[in-house]
Amino acid sequence: MRIPKIYLETTIFNYNFEDDVPGKQQDNIKLLEDIENGLFEPYTSTIVVDELLKSRESQRSKML
Repeated sequence: MRIPKIYLETTIFNYNFEDDVPGKQQDNIKLLEDIENGLFEPYTSTIVVDELLKSRESQRSKML
């Protein structure tokens, strides 16, 4: 069976650190668990990585 690919943009990484998006954190955690369990094959772009590199250090290492 072919695993669907899913593109992860910057917002997906940020949702784990945002307090003003109720419900989104839980949705995001579920998505990341689904990826970890092999339900999706994630990919992103160098632009997203560049954006993450510009974030605060306290969040940057966790998001990367």
